[in-house]
Amino acid sequence: MNSAKSNFIAKWWVRVLVTGLLGLMAMLAFLSVKDDSATNDEIAHIAAGYSYLTQQDYRLNPEHPPLVKDLAAIPLLFFDLNFPLEHPSWTKATNDQWGVGRLFLYFSGNDADQILFWARLPMIFILVALGLFLFYWTKKIAGVWAGIFALILFVFSPTFLAHGRLVTTDVAATLGFLVSIYFYLRFLRFPSWQNTLFVGVSLGIALLLKFSLIVLFPFFLFLAAFFIWLNSKKEGKRLLKRYIPSSIAVVLFVFLIIGLVYGLHLISYPAEKQVIDSKVILAQALGADPAKVPFEFVENSFVRPYGHYLMGLLRTLIRVESPVREYFLGVTGLSGWWYYFPVMYFFKVPLSLHLLLLISIGTGLFFLFRNGIRGASAEKIKQWLRNHLDECAMFSFVIFYSAIAMSTEMNYGVRYLLPLFPFLYILAALGLKKWIREVKFPPLKVKLLILFLLGAWYVSSSVAAFPQYLSYYNELAGGMEHGYKIAGYSDYDWGQDLKRLAQWTEKQGIETIYLDFFGRAEPNYYLGSKYMPWRGSSWWELYGIEKQNPRDFPRGNYLAVSASFLPAGGWAQRGEGRDYAWLDGKDPVAKAGSSIFIYYIE
Repeated sequence: MNSAKSNFIAKWWVRVLVTGLLGLMAMLAFLSVKDDSATNDEIAHIAAGYSYLTQQDYRLNPEHPPLVKDLAAIPLLFFDLNFPLEHPSWTKATNDQWGVGRLFLYFSGNDADQILFWARLPMIFILVALGLFLFYWTKKIAGVWAGIFALILFVFSPTFLAHGRLVTTDVAATLGFLVSIYFYLRFLRFPSWQNTLFVGVSLGIALLLKFSLIVLFPFFLFLAAFFIWLNSKKEGKRLLKRYIPSSIAVVLFVFLIIGLVYGLHLISYPAEKQVIDSKVILAQALGADPAKVPFEFVENSFVRPYGHYLMGLLRTLIRVESPVREYFLGVTGLSGWWYYFPVMYFFKVPLSLHLLLLISIGTGLFFLFRNGIRGASAEKIKQWLRNHLDECAMFSFVIFYSAIAMSTEMNYGVRYLLPLFPFLYILAALGLKKWIREVKFPPLKVKLLILFLLGAWYVSSSVAAFPQYLSYYNELAGGMEHGYKIAGYSDYDWGQDLKRLAQWTEKQGIETIYLDFFGRAEPNYYLGSKYMPWRGSSWWELYGIEKQNPRDFPRGNYLAVSASFLPAGGWAQRGEGRDYAWLDGKDPVAKAGSSIFIYYIE
């Protein structure tokens, strides 16, 4: 068989395998989300996206850029949907995204499940695109099998499967990070105008996915300085002369893209209301008087788009430094635990991945010390770093982004660490390839067996979590049965099981059920007259609703409680104990999905 025919067959099988893996991931994401009710952020994002496309008005959800919401709303344009344009939450309120979202999904005569189904489909396409680019970059660095291994880690990641099917910004932001860093590294090596264009376009689009991608600017400065240092003084000066005009061009591309996209979203947003809304939103974040918040950017018609982007960015930066009340490791208190993200990463990632990364790190350290880095000349070290620029950039980004995450007050879930995961998968694949090929001990068959067993454990952990990927915790956390005792919210209970609760009550023939629900979906929409509200958590006191006493619960009825409420208490800073300690010793008669516990109170 000639080499050309052999290469064709090899490429054909690679395409089949990659397509099969990504197709399997899309299927798992689709099947696992079909019975999920709307999670908290989706209600705001879907309504906002639909308003952008149909009204050209950006009054809702300005704390996130529009692109993900736009993509989610595109399929909705093919349906005759009612939007609450006459309701005060749209006409008079400032950024009442939750009110408009609930009206749009549940109280306007629309089919909420139909809206959710179609809005989530583009998110799965983004998930698949991320996996494809991850494979492409890994394959380019280390070959086909390393690429396939990194892709397997991605495809069966419980965290990506959990969030890649929801109308949220985290997975799209991860794609933005991955693509932008790839093109910037290509630009550093070859600062041509073509690569400048790729960087400008990819960075401009990335900044329209999530405001957190603004951290790429200091990271790119670091990479540029690092790459210049790796070269000789003469070459470094030549590169610097090329980088400066190219960087100016990149910034111009970014400004043009942001200005164009935001401008199209502001066509029908009255300028007077935009000014008022911007000042109110920033004043609320700062705890100030709106009249004393200077924000003239949005008053000028030319810079209106940039003013709106800046307002959303400032709102996000303020929010990052503003702790909120959360439950974490047995404590209900203000967020801002520096160890939150390391703990959540440790418990929310399969143990097998931790072991694979340990092998990869150990292999890297082995070769580092074996090759005698202490005795190596500076030029030799620089040459090695130049030859492994991609790996150095990935490792640097993991450290850089982790440090930022740990320094913030916003402890909203492991999903905020998603941008790190693709780089960890690639680094794991590279280290394991080196371990298999170049480390003599243990024997090859043993190494392959270890790799197979750890890979099988990883895949089985993911399969076992189906369809409750959002609630996945590894074995050291007690698994999905006990993970809610560590942290809730988007790491376990994001309101996703309300529809499953309705299905359970229908199947059991139950006529009345009391519910204490931690979510923004509408219980009446799914449960109808069966729903009886119960406010047994002090969380409600944060909204001015009095907590109900357990003694007042009408015996002989079912009580459903969201998992986020069960281990927590003292939400309103009263120093009280757990709100639902009175249920200790009572076994739930059932669970709706993973996040709603159902009790029968005799």
